[in-house]
Amino acid sequence: MVVEMDDPRITQCGLWGWRPSFLKVFNNPISYLVLFSVSSFSVSITLGMNQVLMPTLQQLFNMTSKQMGLILISNDLSGLAVAFIFGHFASKGKMRWLFFGVIMNLIATFMQSGTQLLLKLPEQSNAGLTNGTGNTGYCSLDRAEDKSYTLSVKDSTFYAVQNNKFFWVLFFAGILQGIGTPQQVCGMTYLDEVMKKKMLGPAIAVSNIIQLLGFSVSFVLGAYLLTQYVTLGSPPPGVTPESGLWVGAWWMGYLAPGVLLVLFGIPIILFPTQMPAAKKVLQEKIDNGEASEQEKDAELNRPLLELVKDMMPTLKRLMKNKALFFLLVGEALNNIFLSSMPYDTKLLSQLFKISISETGMFIGILRTIGTVAGLAMGGAYMGKFNPSGKACLLFVAVTQLLTLPGPLMTLLHCNPDDVAGISTTYPTTGNPSIDWNEGDRNLTDMCNSNCGCSTQFYLPVCNLETGVTFFSPCHAGCSTGPTILNETQQIYRNCSCSTVDLVPGACPAEDACSTKKWIVFITQQLVGVIIFISHYPALNVAYLRIVSEIDRSAAQGMKQFFTRAFGFVLGPIIFGAIIDSYCVVWRGGGSCWLYDLHNMIVTFTMSQLGFRLAGTACIFIAWKLYPEKNVQILYSKVDNSVKLLR
Repeated sequence: MVVEMDDPRITQCGLWGWRPSFLKVFNNPISYLVLFSVSSFSVSITLGMNQVLMPTLQQLFNMTSKQMGLILISNDLSGLAVAFIFGHFASKGKMRWLFFGVIMNLIATFMQSGTQLLLKLPEQSNAGLTNGTGNTGYCSLDRAEDKSYTLSVKDSTFYAVQNNKFFWVLFFAGILQGIGTPQQVCGMTYLDEVMKKKMLGPAIAVSNIIQLLGFSVSFVLGAYLLTQYVTLGSPPPGVTPESGLWVGAWWMGYLAPGVLLVLFGIPIILFPTQMPAAKKVLQEKIDNGEASEQEKDAELNRPLLELVKDMMPTLKRLMKNKALFFLLVGEALNNIFLSSMPYDTKLLSQLFKISISETGMFIGILRTIGTVAGLAMGGAYMGKFNPSGKACLLFVAVTQLLTLPGPLMTLLHCNPDDVAGISTTYPTTGNPSIDWNEGDRNLTDMCNSNCGCSTQFYLPVCNLETGVTFFSPCHAGCSTGPTILNETQQIYRNCSCSTVDLVPGACPAEDACSTKKWIVFITQQLVGVIIFISHYPALNVAYLRIVSEIDRSAAQGMKQFFTRAFGFVLGPIIFGAIIDSYCVVWRGGGSCWLYDLHNMIVTFTMSQLGFRLAGTACIFIAWKLYPEKNVQILYSKVDNSVKLLR
């Protein structure tokens, strides 16, 4: 049965035979733009939460950075497996595929938040911090004499557990998010069908602003939730956000966007296959030589069997499009750089000696301002100049080039903590400035050798006079708990590794470091984010214009495949391995407490810069290969209304 573009069966809002008249008011591009953008916003919050909450989850579930990286790439692993297939078949029935993507993301969101229900919370906070057998925080001669003593999860009654079920729940939730790929593959293509060319650039900019704001909001919301106790009630006595035993309400970071997705994502199924506005948009493309009526008829009426047969020819003609190929490779390389961002919260908190919650808050605010300003600038450029596909690629390449030096700013950081036994000698052993070398790393010294200390907990204490931090009260030789001076001050006395009283927490950074360098860093980052983000509207238009009309959905699927397979899958593995390779104190083979920070950040930054440089070069090549005239000159010979590449 042949379907025409103005057939009421595909142009009216509703579901199956239910197409009420009151839905007509929503049958327009603006209504779709709002629902699609807000549902993408909620998905972005979830993906952003993976970044800001992952350091907490890493400690909570005692995972290595590699395991953390596997969770971060799980949605990309499944996404790359289905991206092109969905993109190819989504050329027919986009709303059904889009709704399917919403459902997959919704299930994943509730799986992530529901992981909290599997946790058994501890009954007391100071378990393992009292003297005697089972103690982990203070020096205990009794435990040191017990050679058979090993610290276990049961001994510590701490949240963190090495149990694979938590890892696998989060991993499979990510798999479902990746299977929800159609949300992005179909969403932009449908928008291109219903928006006039002059309005498409600003519309994409608005959609991108709302979508990318989700990542920014996730940092602000996540930072706030980490200051709230995991049960949303009062924490056990003695547990504060500064405590090594504190766990924030991380699970709320996944529940909130899930509710938002229900409200704005589910109604998407009611939009028609083809809006009434699409007919005028198609005519505009035909007048500009960008499409043909035969292509649209083929898209609407091709039977499923023909779609299956055309899958490999579609893939071949896309891969023969050299401009598209280099654009895909360039974006994939840039996405390897972007995939390092989940580690930002963790690294920046150590580089500038700021808490993870404060770091997340700063990053969230910075990216919110930068995203809005950048996309507004990019949208204004698209709206004013209405650039061709080739001009869009040049804009993308130039903005990438301008932001290349950005990663180098991470080299501007505070000096690492002087941790006794890790980066300096114990004060009772020698002169830290003369006697220390990296080969001497050992948390055990003569002053604590009989204490039987464990690295299960990182509970630092500081000698304010020397600026030396001890890994825990036990490693400082403190056999008793702190003396409480007042509501806010505590000190440790009579510690065998120190001649003076110690205070809880790592030694603070110098004011000149933690303030001035941080301000310089975030100022440069803000400018960089604005310039970098401004390229997204032009990039999305370039992908829509670099291929024939009938191949747009398939090209979006190819984009998802390339950026996931060679960007977001490889990236977290590469950068996670770099980080783990510089760990100097492991937590029982699981997560890492302390790193060789200086050497790690040099390797990390140079790797980021290398991928950015290669990606920018590929985009310049794509621009050079893009035809001077309309992209349709890349295509010839119409076979069953499908344009084939030479």
